[in-house]
Amino acid sequence: PIEGKGLSGNGKGYVVDIVEAAYKAAGVDINVVFQPMKRSAITLGEGKYFASIASKEIMYRGIPQEHLDCLNISYYYIYLHYFKSHFHGKVPVVEDLSDLQGYTVGDLIGNPLIERYKKAGVQLDGVSSNELNLKKLVHGRIDFWQAVSLTAFFMVEKTFPEKLHDFASINDMPLFGGSVDLNFLKSHQEY
Repeated sequence: PIEGKGLSGNGKGYVVDIVEAAYKAAGVDINVVFQPMKRSAITLGEGKYFASIASKEIMYRGIPQEHLDCLNISYYYIYLHYFKSHFHGKVPVVEDLSDLQGYTVGDLIGNPLIERYKKAGVQLDGVSSNELNLKKLVHGRIDFWQAVSLTAFFMVEKTFPEKLHDFASINDMPLFGGSVDLNFLKSHQEY
């Protein structure tokens, strides 16, 4: 999985593993703090942290592009996930976002894709972590969970292994893709 508490490698996901290894090789000690994506630009802009791991699109919402340096670490692809038993064999065909009208999609607060969903008339339920989205999906409080497939399947297997056989992605093709970047303020280039 990309990033998040309690995941692969050192327990934080492979993107964090890469960043920590790079800083260690440079002789710099770092402490990774997890927070909702929406707060990343705020805390970086305030100078609370010298760097942030997030999509540069999220960072550009709170920090002008000319003040930010971004180093791409990885790419991700977003799929819609669901439990087959919740749909009784009648999963909708989703060719574009408007096909999701009438359904509720679990998402992360601050996700740059929110505006696309709103324009398509899709009901979003934003939370601070994928763990919360998974719990809502399990309990039927959302219809779909928007997430990176590797992360989603890993979390289901780890948290609800008895439900893994019932878990699926709605399409073979991703809805969206983007990048995960290490972002710095240009005024802190020493890092």
